[in-house]
Amino acid sequence: MGGDRPSSREQESERAASVRFPSRYFTWHGRGPARPYVSCSLALVLPAAAILAWPSLACELEYDRIAIANGELWRIATCQWTHWSLNHFLWDALVFLSLGTLCERYSRRGFAVCLVASAVLIPLTVWFWLPGMLQFRGLSGIDSALFVLLTVQLAGTKGRSMAAVAICLLAAFVLKTYFEVAFNDTIFVDSHGAFVPVPLAHAVGGAVGLLAALSCLTTRRHEPANVPGASVIGLERRGRCGIGGL
Repeated sequence: MGGDRPSSREQESERAASVRFPSRYFTWHGRGPARPYVSCSLALVLPAAAILAWPSLACELEYDRIAIANGELWRIATCQWTHWSLNHFLWDALVFLSLGTLCERYSRRGFAVCLVASAVLIPLTVWFWLPGMLQFRGLSGIDSALFVLLTVQLAGTKGRSMAAVAICLLAAFVLKTYFEVAFNDTIFVDSHGAFVPVPLAHAVGGAVGLLAALSCLTTRRHEPANVPGASVIGLERRGRCGIGGL
């Protein structure tokens, strides 16, 4: 009644197109009907933008050593969503949104573990290792964690070319971190006169991302090859890692 009914093959093709991520290394393992993808990275960047537009709120949420010593412990979890300037925010937010979205699509569990661990461990490391630093802001440490998380996960794929690219990116990150530690300066953000760079945050973030990635790769190796009700679009069931619900 009222028009031709699409064939089952056409319906399957439409469903595949609706959930396929445009990359040979990132493919959705569909379970059930396709659902709209919701980016947690975007949801986390928006509060940082709101805080930037409200300077008095940023002062209440930043890492302030004296305030934390007086019991304002929430600053440990919120300080990295505060920024010193628009330039500082744009660099951090764009990198976070890009890397975070890719990490989510590869493994939302890995993204969550990396995000929570780096958000807590970076301020704690600053507290214990840099007692002279009274204030601290910025997402760059978490950005470093996500960068290493993504590159190590890509290096664990079957594709040699992608693994080689990932290794080169990791080497570039190590060189960047070494430069920042040696010269106490940043490469991408102009920090002169605005704030003091904290290379330690980038190094700790990178270490957290490495541990999170290794944990995810270990978990994937122990997963069963065939999951009831799961369909893999574009990749083999065994072999290359796809975007799965972990």
